[in-house]
Amino acid sequence: RRKRHRLPKIVVPALLDALAALLDADQSGGPDPPGGGGRKGEARQPSEVASASDFDEEELILLDLLHAPAESYLHSLATVLSRVESLSHVLAWAAYDDTAALGQPDAITQDELRIVSLPRLKLTFQALMVDNSVRLYSVDHADLFITNERSETESAMLEAIPHSLLLSNSNSECSVLVCAWPPCRPQIESVPFSTSLVLDRSDVKWAGNLEHPY
Repeated sequence: RRKRHRLPKIVVPALLDALAALLDADQSGGPDPPGGGGRKGEARQPSEVASASDFDEEELILLDLLHAPAESYLHSLATVLSRVESLSHVLAWAAYDDTAALGQPDAITQDELRIVSLPRLKLTFQALMVDNSVRLYSVDHADLFITNERSETESAMLEAIPHSLLLSNSNSECSVLVCAWPPCRPQIESVPFSTSLVLDRSDVKWAGNLEHPY
């Protein structure tokens, strides 16, 4: 039996949404249309603010980014998000379609993507349709979305920060999101004095002392 996905802390927001709908119905003389005006099976437009109850009503499926087929949309998504987090801690949710052949590389497209959550980084991104393409907008930071479009100057500046995401807003103003993982020097027997550094994403004590992990 399939179970509906429940986002964390969804109960109270759902109750507030239901109460607001009742108040609006009393004022307008009729109830609001179900689903908040969103279209089933399509990513929402930027003007369509998603509420907790919208996702509670929609059946979602957790995507396997680790084994995403090469050159697929999921593989592209996994490549971008792996810059800042291990894929085992990236939760990507898409609209469930029982008629889709989930074993095919093109079974899940950007149109079906709904939510991408990074629990350890305390970040959530919502898929919104803009100019016939889907952007991942930050739920935590208004009007910021993940982008790969960058100038030569920006590319040069970010070359030394591969563990980052470039964010942009509607005015094309850019911000850089950098995860706060501690750097460490790996032990390499063949090169004992190596100066190479890697980020330790498994340091639980370090992560527990961070108020903002990015």
